[in-house]
Parts: sequence; C-alpha cells; structure tokens
Amino acid sequence: MSTKETRFFVIEHEYVESDQDDHPDGHILMVATSPPARSPSGHSGWCGTVDGWAIFEHGSYSSLREARGYIAERWGAVRVDEDSADDAGALLAYRVGALVPMGREQTERFVASRLDDVTEASTDAELNGIASACEIDARTRQGAALSMEYAVSYLRSRRDALAEGVRVPQSVLDEIWDAADDENIIQAWDMVRIAGPGDPTRHTTCHMRAAMGWAGASDRQIEEYIESRT
Repeated sequence: MSTKETRFFVIEHEYVESDQDDHPDGHILMVATSPPARSPSGHSGWCGTVDGWAIFEHGSYSSLREARGYIAERWGAVRVDEDSADDAGALLAYRVGALVPMGREQTERFVASRLDDVTEASTDAELNGIASACEIDARTRQGAALSMEYAVSYLRSRRDALAEGVRVPQSVLDEIWDAADDENIIQAWDMVRIAGPGDPTRHTTCHMRAAMGWAGASDRQIEEYIESRT
C-alpha cells in the first residue's frame, strides 16, 4: 500500500489595500502541507484577495528544506513569524525583510526625540542628516527600518512651524505644565488626555519640553513660557 508523499507549499500573503501605512509589515510567507483555497490548478499563481490580503501560491516542494531554500532565493532575508504560523495553521511563517518596517506614526514617534535639533534655520541637508542618523539608530537599537520619507517630512514640518513663528495658546501650555512632575516628566496617561484620542503617537511618557514641542510651540515660546513660570 503506497503512502501519499507530503508536499510543502509556499504561500505568500501581501497586504494590497490603500491603507498601507496601517500595515507596514504586511508581507508574509508561509509553508504549509496543503495549498491555499482557490489554488490554481496545476500551477502557481494568484489565489484571490481576502480582507485586503492578496494570496499567491508559489509551488510545492518535497521537503521543508527545499521550501525554505526557495524562499531564501526569491525574497532574501526574512524574519520568523510564529504568531502568523499559529493563526493560519502553517508549519512555518516569515515576514519579508531583515528589519521591521515602520509606518508614519512609528517613524514620527521615533524621530520626535530629535526635534530639539531642528531650528527655523535648519537646511534640508541638515534635516536629511538628522533623519539618516535616526534611521541608523532605529536599525541598530530596534532592528527596525523607519521611513525616510516620513521622517524628513516630519522634521520639515517642525522647521516650518518654527519659521512661521506659530504660537500655541497659553492654556495648552498651562495644561502641559500642570501635568508635569517635579522632574518635568509627563506620564503616558496624562498625554492621552493632553494630546487627545486622535494622535496615539503622543500617548507616551515624555519630557514637558517635548510635549510642548509636539503641541506646536517653538523653542522660543517654550523658553519664554518656562521663564514666566519659574
């Protein structure tokens, strides 16, 4: 009595909807012992789109080693994704890329620590340099890849606000001042109230000066306000 040979299918899931920034890491590869639903008969190809995820079959292989070898040859560096494997009932799952990609919110949150380096006179070259330093920092400290486009745009918006001399209402600065402790630190739960629900990138413990900067106050306005309160 013959035993049917086990085949190992390589299945690709890629997020393809317009809200790409909500799924910056939306490219998953899986190895399973059965093909995906609506698998093309007798050949690899597109198997449909489910909840914004396009699904592709990339053939079947006689061993896990062969399947992994195909993945390495086709996509290069990948990261193990045990959660996706468990959710899909797959043997293995990977995220494409050696680094975890950051979307807009994650990038801006990471770059916010360098806002003090931006002035109204900062040149585009200087802002690009700050963004590049942040990119290296994210890669070495967090194994992540921030978006240079979003990083530079965020830094430019900060510079432009400073150049325009935008002044934040004193009531906003008063609220931030009152929330800070003796070491000028504001807790995350207070930032939720200050920043509002619409901007989760600000829902984090931070220094009072950073919170004022996030609110749009220029360095000069921050200095003037703190001097008036001390």
